[in-house]
Amino acid sequence: MMQCEIERTAQPSNPVYARLAKTALTLFRNWSARRKVRSLVQLEDATLRDIGLTRGDVLWASSLPVRENPIRALSEVSKRRYR
Repeated sequence: MMQCEIERTAQPSNPVYARLAKTALTLFRNWSARRKVRSLVQLEDATLRDIGLTRGDVLWASSLPVRENPIRALSEVSKRRYR
């Protein structure tokens, strides 16, 4: 019974609020991912090569719009490069 009440209160009852919450969560996750990607710039080129990336890849991903997840984008770049 208690779990059911918690689940019900955790979900917004209004679809507009639900969409806003989902968008806010996505933007926060992408912002957080962007911070992690920016830290890759500090790595040496050889280290970046070892993980399948170039400095240009990292700079490109850092400049993506906030609606896009830069970690996913880098993952796709790396996968395409080594197919």
